[in-house]
Amino acid sequence: MDGGAGENKVLLTDMLKNDWGFKGVVVSDWVSTHSTLSAANNGLDIEMPEGDVFAPAKLKQAVSEGKISEQTINDKIRRILRVKFLAGLFDTKTVADTSVLTGMLIKTGS
Repeated sequence: MDGGAGENKVLLTDMLKNDWGFKGVVVSDWVSTHSTLSAANNGLDIEMPEGDVFAPAKLKQAVSEGKISEQTINDKIRRILRVKFLAGLFDTKTVADTSVLTGMLIKTGS
């Protein structure tokens, strides 16, 4: 989502997730997340690229202060895991392909 839409409850939670039944994850545009509380409570599931605003420590603190519910966090976890399972990321042991970063090809047994 771009331009602040990643913190828009009407678009993300009310329409996309509730009315339309979207079961996937909502991912921010790069560096477009500005508020931990607003993003978390209004439907964003993953912040890109690094999770500075949506950082685990900030989310944990907000939950402990009652500003974000555990139910909200659980919904995000459920959505993220669902997509990972559907993509087969838990089916086999894999080695991360970092060749694009290192310029070196990974040798496999196949």
